[in-house]
Amino acid sequence: MTHVLSSGDSGFAGNLNIQNSSLDRIVEDYCGITISELAGKDDSEYETGLLWTEMKAAKPTALEKILVEMLHLAYTNGGEL
Repeated sequence: MTHVLSSGDSGFAGNLNIQNSSLDRIVEDYCGITISELAGKDDSEYETGLLWTEMKAAKPTALEKILVEMLHLAYTNGGEL
């Protein structure tokens, strides 16, 4: 299932129209979630949220958070899909 992101979605994903996008289908296949669903999550809902706190690095951008979350989900779902 693919979605169109609304203008209210945050970061880079809010500007993408990913309806029927191959990228969105690939992300869903590997991560178990679409880009729009991921972008619509609150930062506190990300499984990788503690990573940014522990690193004490400069505040990551929305793109960095989404990419790291996608990599994490793809890795952890690897054995299940």
